[in-house]
Amino acid sequence: MSEQPDRPRPPVDCLQCKIVGTASFTVLGLYMFYERSKLVPGAKNRTYLAAVGLALFGGAAVRAMV
Repeated sequence: MSEQPDRPRPPVDCLQCKIVGTASFTVLGLYMFYERSKLVPGAKNRTYLAAVGLALFGGAAVRAMV
């Protein structure tokens, strides 16, 4: 019988890489909400900054789990 070739393993990140990546996304998300708080209520940029901040928090959650 023929032997199957070994499949390459997917790369695995070190713990420090996961911590730095998660912290970076979290801090950027917090910064977006901080900048949002400085705008006047009703500004369209407030909604945009909130959406970006939430997306960054989601990225932090994904980065922590993957």
